[in-house]
Amino acid sequence: MPVTDYTTLEGWAPLLAAILAAPDDDLPRLVAADWLEERGFAERAELIRVQCGRLYAVPCGQVAYPLADHPDIGVSCLDYVDGRTEPADGWCPQCRTRHRVMQIIEGWDDDDTRHVPHPFWGNGWTVYAVKTYDRGFVHTARGPLAKLLGVLPESVRAEPVAAVEVTDREPANPATSGDWLWFAENDYDGWEQNPCHHLPGDLFDLIEVYCDYIDSDMCIPYKRLDTRESATAHLSAAILKHARQPAVA
Repeated sequence: MPVTDYTTLEGWAPLLAAILAAPDDDLPRLVAADWLEERGFAERAELIRVQCGRLYAVPCGQVAYPLADHPDIGVSCLDYVDGRTEPADGWCPQCRTRHRVMQIIEGWDDDDTRHVPHPFWGNGWTVYAVKTYDRGFVHTARGPLAKLLGVLPESVRAEPVAAVEVTDREPANPATSGDWLWFAENDYDGWEQNPCHHLPGDLFDLIEVYCDYIDSDMCIPYKRLDTRESATAHLSAAILKHARQPAVA
């Protein structure tokens, strides 16, 4: 069954609300795991319990890298291993635990989405929405804007998604200003700008800062932020807000 089928069941909404209300507490997540297992979502429940478990966050139990001139370089059982590989003899308990997480979430990949353990490490998946898991649930979604807008409405009904990272949008940083700008998409003749600075109008409107304009004649709207980090954080918040809006019939 699809991994998010449980979102339509009576009783899920208050469980998700409890997780959102106490993001640092494992107990609401473990209560949700029991609820999911009782309704046939055993793998979903197992992921929560494994990532909330004591061993998951413990470093690999292997000894130091066996080169005398590099005594401080660590090595793990999982070097060059993914979830499609069977556990090997001699793996430490910590890496066996993390390997089980990889086995579960890689089985949920589809044409639009990839699932990876949290935190996300950069790779070549530039065309997918990449979901990263923390303590059993999606923490961050990363990918092209159009792909994220397609998959996130379902995700936020099922997961306490905390952040979004957009790979094909970057705030403008004009040479004449120290500010970082998001522009609303436009079709003004004779005025060119990099499309990666543009946002759809409905998403642009959800960025909660004052809207200014390039000039009084062309009225090209933009949102101004002090730093790149602030600009990307505001975009992340706007995308999550957009995803949580009720669907238009």
